Amino acid sequence: MPSSASTFIGGGLNDKIYVAPKGTALPTSLTSSPNVAFKDLGYLGDAGIEVNQNVDRSEFKAHQGGTIIRRKVTESGRTLTFTALEHTLPVLDLVYPATTWTDAVTYVKGAIPEGISTVEKAWIFDTFDTTNALQKRYVFTGEATNTGSFTFGVEDMVAYEFEVAMYGTLEYYDNTAQLITDVP
Repeated sequence: MPSSASTFIGGGLNDKIYVAPKGTALPTSLTSSPNVAFKDLGYLGDAGIEVNQNVDRSEFKAHQGGTIIRRKVTESGRTLTFTALEHTLPVLDLVYPATTWTDAVTYVKGAIPEGISTVEKAWIFDTFDTTNALQKRYVFTGEATNTGSFTFGVEDMVAYEFEVAMYGTLEYYDNTAQLITDVP
């Protein structure tokens, strides 16, 4: 029997993306708190957090009618895209990877290296459907790239767009009752 309790609408007040240096111990459950090395990226853009499953495949066809008889995945991967709205050191470390930051008492100075590179980190993405008391957690290692331009303007909030390529095993946690019941 279908149940609206098994549906999910994200964008809860507690949605968070955390980032830490690669190799930081990752949480091993839905309820375990992130290691202190994980930093919250703060407010995220209202477009949400998009998880993309990228798949390229080759199709093999028979002579008879050009019928597809087999497919093979030739490339695959997952990416997470989001927009960060806050100007914090964890966010700026992703915007300007490999920057050396110094505290000058009344301001911060960054020595931004020439060129743009990616940065590999440990990641946690938590999202909540507060109406149904549901939570989903993704835990992974990934490489971030600042993908867009950002504008300092009268009618614009400065926002930083990121795409994170997920590497290795993606740990997924979910407290949907129907899932818990269905898993043997």
